[in-house]
Amino acid sequence: MTDSWSKNLCGCCGDYEEGNGCVLCLMGTFCPCFIMGRTMYRVQHPNMDPEKLERNPCNADCAVVCVLHSLGAGFGWHIFGWAYNTCRRGDVREQYNIKGNCCGDCMASWCCSLCTLVQQERESASRHRYKPINNVVMDQPGAQMPMQPPPVGKQ
Repeated sequence: MTDSWSKNLCGCCGDYEEGNGCVLCLMGTFCPCFIMGRTMYRVQHPNMDPEKLERNPCNADCAVVCVLHSLGAGFGWHIFGWAYNTCRRGDVREQYNIKGNCCGDCMASWCCSLCTLVQQERESASRHRYKPINNVVMDQPGAQMPMQPPPVGKQ
């Protein structure tokens, strides 16, 4: 691992690439499932279109966090979520080559799971690079190239 976190662990209300940082902090407090869903979708699909993410942040990671958050009348995330977040934090570190280890992830997630959740979202949003595919080569069996008219004056 060669890089370090570019976003501060305690920078919950700092600038956010997609809007107001305080909104992200509030969203992490009351709807952590959407933040985890967006973050992990970016990590698992590094070349995806950001428009697709905004239409549907719900996925398996979102569902797991939703269940953990709903356990214990909202306190379940603070009781159980840190362990799940520790695993996902490792995935974020691996994807972006961030130095660290499982012990550090565990301590950060245990001490302030909201801060780590927001940091991971901010990090993935800042490092995400969408690369659209412009030219598709038709090398499939049976694929036909479109016919082009012959050049003018040459027959």
